Amino acid sequence: TALPISLAKIRIPHDDWISSVECAETKILSGCFDATVRVSNFEGRCLAKLCGHSEAVKTVAWVSPGGIGDEGELCVATGSQDQEIRLWKIDFESGEGLCECRLKGHLEGVESLSVNRSIQKLCSGSWDGTIKLWHTKYENSAPLEPPPPPRSSKRGHRAKKRKLEPEPLVKDCLATLSGHKHAVSAV
Repeated sequence: TALPISLAKIRIPHDDWISSVECAETKILSGCFDATVRVSNFEGRCLAKLCGHSEAVKTVAWVSPGGIGDEGELCVATGSQDQEIRLWKIDFESGEGLCECRLKGHLEGVESLSVNRSIQKLCSGSWDGTIKLWHTKYENSAPLEPPPPPRSSKRGHRAKKRKLEPEPLVKDCLATLSGHKHAVSAV
């Protein structure tokens, strides 16, 4: 079916090719080859920008409700050619996302994600020919790597300390399905 004319002209504000798009009730989630993710409204206004991947973001998925902290926040998952999946909480006041968890285990770029909110699980497909299963909720599980000390940012010679942000947890998968001879492009 055709979109109403007002929705057919939405411009998502990215600086490079958009590789993945997911729609929710009132928001659009988009991943881009510029290694960023944006949450926009249906007028095309960017509500939040997520930065942290080092290579193109190939896949995005809505996780909430029921993900990360389950406190009613908007949570998303992103997969990148940097071989990582990241779970983010969105802060619409600052217009940024906080990476809460990095999911590591793929040996090549992450090509696709699929979320099952009812069981709080996430599947990922990769160029390494595997499908991996992950939790989307982690507060009671042990990290794969111990968390490093909190990070702060300083600007110029008059450095002002911002609120210290904890480094995201790094987690391993629950299960790996192997046997594909080539990349897994959809899950």
